[in-house]
Amino acid sequence: MGDCLDRNSSKVRALFEELVLDMLDFTFPRTCVVCGDLLIRQEHDLCFTCYVNLPYSVYGLSKTNPICRGLAGRVPLALGYFLLDYRRNSGVSKMMKAIKYEGAESLAVKLGKEMGDRITRDHGDPDFTHFAVIPMHASKVRKRGYNQALRLAEGVTEVLSGELITDLFLQPNRSISQTKKNRAERLTSSESKYQFNPKYKGLSLGHLCLVDDVMTTGSTIESCLKSCLHLDDIGIEKVSVMTAACVL
Repeated sequence: MGDCLDRNSSKVRALFEELVLDMLDFTFPRTCVVCGDLLIRQEHDLCFTCYVNLPYSVYGLSKTNPICRGLAGRVPLALGYFLLDYRRNSGVSKMMKAIKYEGAESLAVKLGKEMGDRITRDHGDPDFTHFAVIPMHASKVRKRGYNQALRLAEGVTEVLSGELITDLFLQPNRSISQTKKNRAERLTSSESKYQFNPKYKGLSLGHLCLVDDVMTTGSTIESCLKSCLHLDDIGIEKVSVMTAACVL
């Protein structure tokens, strides 16, 4: 008798939860960040059609990845990886805008997990020992509520082994957005924008992987890595870079 009541109670609770979700979707309709269509209950942030049609990278995790080629002669990278091809006014650009400016935290974590899943599927679990992220000034974090690179890294480290250090690099001065700058302006403005956190001096970092959302010129990545690669008291054996998207 008791088991029967428990089962009936569970069914009633499940029906009530479905009713609440239906009411929420009706009152606050959720839409795809790419095409704008209404999402069904099983969809989150992206509709299934937009998700399966994303322009996934064909380069994989390698020394010949365009990220490595783009930073060649600037910083010595062991491996590079990006998940999606970035084009202006594309679905990927809309996704990155939603992640960066429109509060799509869950989408950033989802893309991070997708990166980890695809790397594991194609290459196994790499030998990354630590993960770090491109930092964001505290004023921007307060305004946006989060650092999108950190959310991506959190998704990555749900799949790949390695310790995530959230404050390995610092941005002591607030910078002007790079989105409308040309290549020369990006390179100049990022030369000394980032600093290595001195509290980690003496730490053995092994194989460090830096995570960011989009690589354009690579100036921010270069600035971060140059802040520590010349230091004698940092145990970095090699560095790699992973981004959600890359401008080709």
